[in-house]
Amino acid sequence: MVTQTGTTKITVPLARTTENNLLVYVCILTGTFLKVLEVCLDRFREKKPNVIEALRETCEASYPATNLDQLSEVAIGVLAHKTPIVRQCTQQFLTKCFAMATQTTLPKKVLKIYLPALVKNTGEADAGVRDSAFESLGMLWKCLGEKHILPHITELDELKLNKIKEYAEKSILLNARGEPRSSGTSTAAVSKSVASSINTATMTKKSGGATIVKPDVTADKDEESTSSAPTTKPTTAVKKKSTTTNKPAATTNEPVEEKKREPRPPKVRSEKPIDDPEWQKLPPDEKVQHKLWNARLAGYEECGKLFAMQDSSKSGEFEDYLDLLPRFAQDTNENAKEKGLDALLIFIQEAYVARTTVGDIVSIIMSKCLSGRPKIKERAFDILLMYIEIDKNAEIEEELIKGLENKQPKIVQACLELLRRALSEFGSKVLPIKPFLPKVVPLLEDRDKNVRDEAKLLLVEIYKWIGKQTLMPMIQNVKPIQMQELQTEFDKLDLNGADKPRQTRFLRSQQDLKQKMEQTQASTTVSSSVTVDDVTVELQEDLDPFEMLEAVNILDRLAKDFFDKIESKQWKERKEVLDDLLTLLTQNPKPTSDSDYFELIKALKKIISKDSNIPVVLVAAKCLTALAKGLKKAFKSHAVGVSII
Repeated sequence: MVTQTGTTKITVPLARTTENNLLVYVCILTGTFLKVLEVCLDRFREKKPNVIEALRETCEASYPATNLDQLSEVAIGVLAHKTPIVRQCTQQFLTKCFAMATQTTLPKKVLKIYLPALVKNTGEADAGVRDSAFESLGMLWKCLGEKHILPHITELDELKLNKIKEYAEKSILLNARGEPRSSGTSTAAVSKSVASSINTATMTKKSGGATIVKPDVTADKDEESTSSAPTTKPTTAVKKKSTTTNKPAATTNEPVEEKKREPRPPKVRSEKPIDDPEWQKLPPDEKVQHKLWNARLAGYEECGKLFAMQDSSKSGEFEDYLDLLPRFAQDTNENAKEKGLDALLIFIQEAYVARTTVGDIVSIIMSKCLSGRPKIKERAFDILLMYIEIDKNAEIEEELIKGLENKQPKIVQACLELLRRALSEFGSKVLPIKPFLPKVVPLLEDRDKNVRDEAKLLLVEIYKWIGKQTLMPMIQNVKPIQMQELQTEFDKLDLNGADKPRQTRFLRSQQDLKQKMEQTQASTTVSSSVTVDDVTVELQEDLDPFEMLEAVNILDRLAKDFFDKIESKQWKERKEVLDDLLTLLTQNPKPTSDSDYFELIKALKKIISKDSNIPVVLVAAKCLTALAKGLKKAFKSHAVGVSII
């Protein structure tokens, strides 16, 4: 197939094109260049603000698919347009493009193309054209610096140079996503964030870098006095118990059973002091299997001390207890279970073989501990977070996602809370948001209030990491009152300050990054501030939130008579199908990139360039904007153009 551009013929075999490259070859076939932008820039002659705004959004959405070098062939011609408003809007569009430029994307040869036209427009009679030209030059001054701009504008008088400098001082440079470029994070802010994540209530730092559990001396004494104090008159105690009416049942199962047996002598062996030495002489591994709960409790405490004393993470003592670990997490006595979880946490912290236990332990923790009393639930959280720290983050996230479908509201709430804590501490690079976000949104309408509240808190944490642009389309169908509550929480966040998300807890495989962060925190010199910024960037996930959205084939969802109605002589019919298309693109902001949008974009461009009805043009521009934003780099071939209008 052959096409002709000027005097040059180009032959392209369409049979070789696949997926995204197909549209690039189509673009070459047409021989056009940036026709989408050319059409939109020329249409700026419409003086209606809503039309101009829609066209500006379309231009800004199309720009990432091209570059300043390619754009120059269209822009230079439009900068000499006979209509002042066209030149003014074009220069305003170029100002935003320059704000995202660097010396790499705007080399000297490209700069020389733009400067003469902009300098010429600083002398135009129209004030809007003059000011927008000064604004563009000021942005170039800010972006590239005085030494790159001044030699090319020597013909300007001092008054004009001063005006360019004024605009340069007010200019704000943008990153590739169109957001203000970050100036970095201070050492104080980083250290405060890291310090706030350390729980000093029950944890202490070991010399090797691991965190171990401090024994609660007061609690142990109380429990010992309760469990081991001899009762010389068991029968009397039972009588006193029986005289009290309407008292609630004991919170544990085994003590109740023992007390039921107490009135039947001689079956009161557990209450006799002579029995105490029998289980106290047992080794820890036998104590944790004893039928008496206080024996098991003592065994768990001894195991915790034993695990913490090991000099090597590969000690044989750890392997000896592998088969017994499930008992630590599912003891039938709540007091004993609490001590068992303490010992289990130390085991996971210290033992290298703990990585092999995740399959056996996590399912027990999920079913037996997350709905327990507060201390047990908190220790279960610590264990699951420790599994994440030893690089079992994928397994834990998978189990937590399964927990979101549990029938018990307490377990669902606990899974949401743990996801929020893990995301806050480890960040989205360790705990990817994409797998669990679709499961969280429906929980905003759960019948349990605690589940709804925890889902809202998790969405606020997710908002910190992926931002409004990605999150809002995924929660647009929630009830208005819930959306209002979420928006109120979002507005409270200062994402460039105290609420800026950053990783504060590290995997074992990330200890080099942790060490680097600690070194920068210890330094107070000016040079260390630069290092902190570098480390902060290194620790944050290079995440494209848009990739989290599900791609949808827009073409398959178009009405069968779409292309007939868009050519209708009745403007209402044209607007009706365009409104439907805009709704479809709004609800599905990520179109599939491997579909052929040639005919659709051709029809939209025709509307924008030739339709006499302004409302129709406005909707078409919005549709084209949504396509450009959704296709991103795949829109490049369309930005270059698919037909001559």
